Amino acid sequence: AAEEGVDLLWTTRNAFYVGAHQAAIAEAADLDGLGEADRLERDVFVYRAYVELGSYEVSVARLEEGVGVGTADGEQ
Repeated sequence: AAEEGVDLLWTTRNAFYVGAHQAAIAEAADLDGLGEADRLERDVFVYRAYVELGSYEVSVARLEEGVGVGTADGEQ
């Protein structure tokens, strides 16, 4: 989850772990230029944050559609 010594997911991960789930989702939405592994980790934190907020249906629907967080159509 680190690229060239910079952890691009740090703010998303930190917000999630301190219970600021809405902030984690917002931070993740602002991430660009992620590699495949980082995109997957970002998506996991976003889906987990939605579940923690009680919006599990958002995560389930997007997973069933195969859509990543960073795209509208699933192409990353």
